Amino acid sequence: CNPTTLTQRLGRLERLGIIVKELSDGTCRACYRLTPAGERLEDVIAAIHRWADAHLPAGASAND
Repeated sequence: CNPTTLTQRLGRLERLGIIVKELSDGTCRACYRLTPAGERLEDVIAAIHRWADAHLPAGASAND
């Protein structure tokens, strides 16, 4: 995605409390990490991944 779209998506995830922006340690301009709420989404995302593997054609992408 383009930089503007990425910035908007990261901002929304931050406002929702799923990620938090951290100060750079010099290796990147902005670093993000999952909050505890974001970490609790792991099972949900894994379930969606398993469903996609079982139901979508091989090689399908989110843009299809």
